[in-house]
Amino acid sequence: MSDKNFHLTCKDHLVSGEEFQLQKKSDFEILETIPKPENLSAYYESENYISHTDSSKSLTDKIYQAVKNFMLLQKLKWVNKVAKGNNLLDIGAGTGDFLQTAKRKKWNIEGIEPNAQARKLAAEKGIELQQELSFFDENSFDIISMWHVLEHVPNFDFQVKELYRLLKPNGVAVIAVPNFKSFDAEYYKEFWAAYDVPRHLWHFSQTGIT
Repeated sequence: MSDKNFHLTCKDHLVSGEEFQLQKKSDFEILETIPKPENLSAYYESENYISHTDSSKSLTDKIYQAVKNFMLLQKLKWVNKVAKGNNLLDIGAGTGDFLQTAKRKKWNIEGIEPNAQARKLAAEKGIELQQELSFFDENSFDIISMWHVLEHVPNFDFQVKELYRLLKPNGVAVIAVPNFKSFDAEYYKEFWAAYDVPRHLWHFSQTGIT
């Protein structure tokens, strides 16, 4: 890509210390992390990657867990507002907390999580997660949720096609992503935590996600 597409250079502060460029993708308000690592799973191998743990050791962990517990019910409220059925798939389910909350509220739940350690922790809560979307038949779900997951997927176009395949005709995808045009992003620039390169491969604005 040419320099006119350059947006920022960001550093991986969690695992490698490597630098990555954020570049504008076509004419859309979407940024792409360059280069994309061949072995992306290695960049998740950290005890400090809290989405794959239930840690509450440090003060930061405790704050994260408290906010997470509050947001679980908030997420379910958002889902309930748009749901036309009760078959739910959560993609990138982590340790299964959102699905556990939904299960208590009588949802029929399924989940996808690539990380083995996270799946193990979910299983200890009685939540069995699958590794791949190919496990499920088409037109299976009323709701598919992706809570800060879409920015992680290597094959973006394939992921969107799978959402269409798995949703029922009147189904709804509920997707949350960071907004690189938010006040926080503009203020902190390359130090904005939600850039989280290279685990975040895509970066959206409100226009971009639309």
